[in-house]
Amino acid sequence: MAKVKACKVNDVQEGRGKVIFANGKEVALFKVNGQFFAMDNTCPHQGGSLGDGSLNNDIVTCPLHAWQFNVKTGTSLLLEHIKLDSYKIEVHGEDVFIHV
Repeated sequence: MAKVKACKVNDVQEGRGKVIFANGKEVALFKVNGQFFAMDNTCPHQGGSLGDGSLNNDIVTCPLHAWQFNVKTGTSLLLEHIKLDSYKIEVHGEDVFIHV
């Protein structure tokens, strides 16, 4: 895994997601209560962009067919055996880094 600068802290609004491209991967980055979480952006159901989904606390809802995932763990709320890859985040000053 490589540590890649993802964005600035203020580039992601509280309670929202952002799609970023890091080290050849499309990643959904979320800010929940001032903390950042990252996981694969693509919903396994039909490829919806989770970074563009609605966020309620730590649960993101896919904009296509309402599949839900915990942004802290990547685990599906519908089918617990489905888990998206999650990525470690580091914040240094105003910069957000992701390990992908």
